[in-house]
Amino acid sequence: MTIQIGTITNLSTAPDIREAILDELKINSSIEIDCASVVEADLTFLQILVAAHKFAERESKTISILPAADPAIASLIERAGLTGPLAASCTNLCATGATEQ
Repeated sequence: MTIQIGTITNLSTAPDIREAILDELKINSSIEIDCASVVEADLTFLQILVAAHKFAERESKTISILPAADPAIASLIERAGLTGPLAASCTNLCATGATEQ
């Protein structure tokens, strides 16, 4: 199942994005989050991705972020100043498009 993310991800769009991801994770063992259209993202979106990743790990499910190395998401991670394991997790999840468990 692929979830299409819109061009702008922020506090006002966060509840819908969160709900879409959680709904699909409840019924699918693997999902893709397509960020190809994202041109503007804030920390709210990054928090949703991290929380979804943790939820998927606990439930033995997988998430892939597409496209690989999405510039808007990579820029958000850098602007957030993330370091250490959380940054590595975010970068791995977003940089390769590879499935994370």
